[in-house]
Amino acid sequence: MKQGLYVGVDTGGTFTDVVVMDEAGAVLTNKAPTTPQALEDGVFAALALIADERGESLGDMLAKVVSFGHGTTQATNALIERRGATTGLITTKGFGDTLLLQRLMGFTAGTPVEQLGEFSRRRYPDPIVPRSRIKEVLERVDQAGEVVIELDETAVRSAVEELAADGVTAYAVALLWSFRNPAHELRIAEIVREVAGDGVYVSLSSEVNPVLGEYERTSTTVLNSYLGPSVQRYLERMERKLIEAGMTGRFSVLNSIGGVMSARDAADRAVLLLASGPTGGVLGSQHLAEQLGHRNVITSDMGGTSFDVGLIVDGRPVVSAVTEVAQYHVAAPMVSITAIGAGGGSVADVVAGELRVGPESAGAFPDQSATAAAVPGRR
Repeated sequence: MKQGLYVGVDTGGTFTDVVVMDEAGAVLTNKAPTTPQALEDGVFAALALIADERGESLGDMLAKVVSFGHGTTQATNALIERRGATTGLITTKGFGDTLLLQRLMGFTAGTPVEQLGEFSRRRYPDPIVPRSRIKEVLERVDQAGEVVIELDETAVRSAVEELAADGVTAYAVALLWSFRNPAHELRIAEIVREVAGDGVYVSLSSEVNPVLGEYERTSTTVLNSYLGPSVQRYLERMERKLIEAGMTGRFSVLNSIGGVMSARDAADRAVLLLASGPTGGVLGSQHLAEQLGHRNVITSDMGGTSFDVGLIVDGRPVVSAVTEVAQYHVAAPMVSITAIGAGGGSVADVVAGELRVGPESAGAFPDQSATAAAVPGRR
């Protein structure tokens, strides 16, 4: 293979897949089990297998890499499994219940149309931020961006102190009309870092999602803070390990709309990675469909954990402006993908006499006894 290599990595819930292509278009592929506690270990295990096929050391291979693209389901899995950071929300006084009410949208989110009439199937999602970690502060900006009530900085400091004492490590700030005038949110971010330290993670709705729609903007900002710390830590470890191994090429992360971001931008906008991995499957299907002359295609991606379906219409993937993920609404453009928890490694069991498949997965390292113990009422 010639000098100048291009690497693509997809970290799924069960396997980590790697593709290496040279400038002549020659391709090598391999995979290794995903390592949930340290995802970078699975990536490097798969890369080492490719290096062995090429007959060179991993360091020599990485030194030739021009571009390293990474898709991952880390953010999605962290949300579904509720493994995010302890998050606090600071919002305008009188609007602390916005995230919990969800404008009734969360009450039916994810419920199939044929079941909407069954009231017992409707329920709000488990709160990412409980009411005790939602703090209201006095301030008000009107729809034109004019300050009507100045920010009560004393109340902000008190709120941050209470949240920090409650173990909060990630802060979301979502004020009314902040996308018209972000001054109050910016000042709150300064106070958060003054009180809680520079190491805390802070998301501002005026930066993450500066659009109209109080609930969706708040939800998107909270999810960004909830997912951000773990995504940030992983990408920092991944990039550092690649550099230490000798890679000098560009490291980029696939986002949910089919573009790429730097590792730093991805850490700051973790919510944009919610469909990172599955989006790569849709883009690959789009490329194949073009080669075959098809413009309207149903795409399917069978993984170890889930089965994902997307649509390509008139040669382009269908995109949603607002997407529901784990019953929360994300106001950011994403390739529209529907997933069910029934992949190749999904656990089949019996519940109340009925056979059920998923959404629990055996993962990369199956342990049937541990899986069964984690699912009350199943056998």
